[in-house]
Amino acid sequence: MGKTTTTRLIKSEEIPMQHIPTITGKVATIKIGKLHFHLWDFAGQDQFKSLWENFIRGSDAVLLMTDSTLKNLEKSKYFFELVNKIVPYARLAVIANKQDLPKALKVKDIERIMGQKSYSFVAIDPNNRSKMIRIIADLLDMDPRVSPLLKPLFERDNLMDKVQIALEENNFKETVDLFEKISNICLELGDDSLAIEFQGKADKLRKVLK
Repeated sequence: MGKTTTTRLIKSEEIPMQHIPTITGKVATIKIGKLHFHLWDFAGQDQFKSLWENFIRGSDAVLLMTDSTLKNLEKSKYFFELVNKIVPYARLAVIANKQDLPKALKVKDIERIMGQKSYSFVAIDPNNRSKMIRIIADLLDMDPRVSPLLKPLFERDNLMDKVQIALEENNFKETVDLFEKISNICLELGDDSLAIEFQGKADKLRKVLK
């Protein structure tokens, strides 16, 4: 649900507004800094399940694109079971696409249902190209210094270090500010659940300080 659109988004190609299902596997190559990545986009329809194993084998990371509906999530559980069987050490995450639609489940609910890290996304928005690249980098724990696009990851890591120092120095006012900055960056990355977690920490600490 959005795999081809997202691949086009990353490659800065024109995004079609009419949905055309992918029938055969396609490979896209993208460059992030000095690193090259091969993205496999293959049919998600049930009749192509027999092909999935060949595409998955040898993968270091697997991103499951879902349209954020309960029906699609339930059907997608089989895919993660297959991934755990074929490449048990691969990093897994869910791209919760179509988050702009009214019936889309919240990311925290998708994480609970799928048991995997999930990111909010809207693939038809051309402005989300850098966001998708940051999601890939976040999943792979890439060094954010390899590309300017990954600057928010670098900033988040720095803020995490500053939080530790502020807590050790009992500087709670600064800690609140840092929690909120981290929350905002997480929203930018599409990591809604972590954004909510840090905003919650900021709110609780602020109440204690009053």
